Amino acid sequence: KAQGVQRGDRVVLMMRNTPHFPVLDVAVLMVGATPISIYNSSAAEQVAVQLPFGLNVPPVTVPCR
Repeated sequence: KAQGVQRGDRVVLMMRNTPHFPVLDVAVLMVGATPISIYNSSAAEQVAVQLPFGLNVPPVTVPCR
């Protein structure tokens, strides 16, 4: 199977509120995937509740600089 985001995938976006966020959000929608947005300041317990059960993909993160 080819790597990358495909129609029907769920993509976790875990990043600060930067200009990159809406670009990635729209890109995910344009390929037919579902974006799941999580604040990067969320506690581990909050993230665990927000992630769908059985989601086995790493989140898209942007390092703070």
